[in-house]
Amino acid sequence: MTDSPEDSAILTAIMEAAVDAIIVSDQTGHVLQVNAAAAEMFQFSAQELLGQSVNMLMPDALAALHDGFMAHHVKTGETRIIGLGRDVEGKRKDGTVFPMHISVGKAAAAGQKLFVAILHDLTHRKATEAALARSQRLDAIGQMTGGIAHDFNNLLTIITGNLELLEMRGAGPRQLPLIKDALESAELGAELTTRLMVFARRSDLKPVISDLRLLCSETLKLLKRTLGSPFRIKTDFAAEVDPVMVDPVQLQSTLMNLALNARDAMGTGGSCCFPSRT
Repeated sequence: MTDSPEDSAILTAIMEAAVDAIIVSDQTGHVLQVNAAAAEMFQFSAQELLGQSVNMLMPDALAALHDGFMAHHVKTGETRIIGLGRDVEGKRKDGTVFPMHISVGKAAAAGQKLFVAILHDLTHRKATEAALARSQRLDAIGQMTGGIAHDFNNLLTIITGNLELLEMRGAGPRQLPLIKDALESAELGAELTTRLMVFARRSDLKPVISDLRLLCSETLKLLKRTLGSPFRIKTDFAAEVDPVMVDPVQLQSTLMNLALNARDAMGTGGSCCFPSRT
């Protein structure tokens, strides 16, 4: 059966209407026909691709092997990708490499072997899979963190209880300051546990109406020992600050992180400012 102009027109219409990228090449790997979807995928015009080797659409490592694969198939009939689908990489006109799925079929016309490749750009699918994998890893970390935080909280409860008992049983003037410091550290540890539980999604945020000046002042008490003597903290509180709805633990955690980051950035010493202005 010979190709008629009508058959050629129908084939061209099918190629252009196809949503999938389609490239037809001869047995030497030169492009005979390409549709608009394929040209757009590789960022070439159709005219730029016609007559060119399909190697230009592959990363260098794969392009170096392609001609050998094709020659081996033509000579032996052995199939490695013909009739099969495979995830590979393509190369766009600007040199960027992207993931794609390729299915190659074989046909014959006028005594010539033809290869028809149908291609799908996997960039978005791979990005979605990577995001899902990250989410699963974070969920696993969250579960592990929640377990550690729970055990840590139990230990802090025992430590705090024993310190309070020791304080009530008539500790001397030398012991009381040490007990107080230990209790403050235990309270800080309890707040850390709360933040870990929030990270692990086992605890909800608890916003309450708060005075920012008071929260900043309480945070300063926790920071004095942590920062060390070479560093100073200045406060610049407005005379009147409207109350805000905020989770006190989360706000204090943020302020502490900012102060500690500032300390690390200063190196040998310096000062940072705690503003509380609306």
